[in-house]
Amino acid sequence: MTDSLIVKSSLRENFSVLPNELLNDGRLSADQLGLLVYLLSKPNDWQVRVTELRKRFDMGRDKARTILATLEQYGYIRKEQVREEGKFASNRYIVSDSPLTEKPLTEKPSTVNPTLTKDRGIQKTDNTKSNKGGKQKVCDWSPTESDRQYATDLGLDPDEVLTDIRLWDEKNGNKAAYASCRAFWQGWCRKDRKGTQRASNRQQSVSQGPKELSDRQKVYAETVTERIVKAYGHQGYVWKLVYPDVLAFMASAGSDDDWQKLGNGLPNPKEKGWM
Repeated sequence: MTDSLIVKSSLRENFSVLPNELLNDGRLSADQLGLLVYLLSKPNDWQVRVTELRKRFDMGRDKARTILATLEQYGYIRKEQVREEGKFASNRYIVSDSPLTEKPLTEKPSTVNPTLTKDRGIQKTDNTKSNKGGKQKVCDWSPTESDRQYATDLGLDPDEVLTDIRLWDEKNGNKAAYASCRAFWQGWCRKDRKGTQRASNRQQSVSQGPKELSDRQKVYAETVTERIVKAYGHQGYVWKLVYPDVLAFMASAGSDDDWQKLGNGLPNPKEKGWM
């Protein structure tokens, strides 16, 4: 009987070599580690696509983006902007089997066929530098442990907050830049916290009490939400904060007082002609 408890194949081709430090990184959940190992098994020119990851791991868009954002926070992934003719074209993900460095590249990165790479020596590009005037782009900033703790102290999941910010910024072309990204983070967290508090009291805030909405009404609520987010998304009003309020408003008598009681600070969609 063998004493070996770990059986390994003697492969000569079609295999991956990974650092034990990565495999034993206690910060990584099973989902995060599994997705990272999967990415590192791919060829150097393989492109990271969220749709492909969702299909491979049978997960939703938000979960896939949350995992990528967490791996970015830990340094295993860097997201870079690809520009064509001076305009934002897409994002590319650089994946490493050890935390990425911050040194500048010696040459301008190619904007053709953006790819994934396992290069440990990946370095910071011109696109990831702070804007002029002392402002830093949100897409280049990552919260520190103290920033993450700030969100946790407010009862929020810092990974979910970061994902929401990344999605909001990406939807707006990754143009958001602030003199203090930490202050922006804290403001976003406070607004998110208020949204959570509103959600817990939402059903008591409308005059007629909740009523069941039909599927058709819910689809209509999505249309109204899209209009609101399009108009006020730059102020941090994201889908998950606005949609529940629209549903609650539609389940009420629909008066201006009902909308004001929701307390989100947005104008009444009826007055704006969105409903």
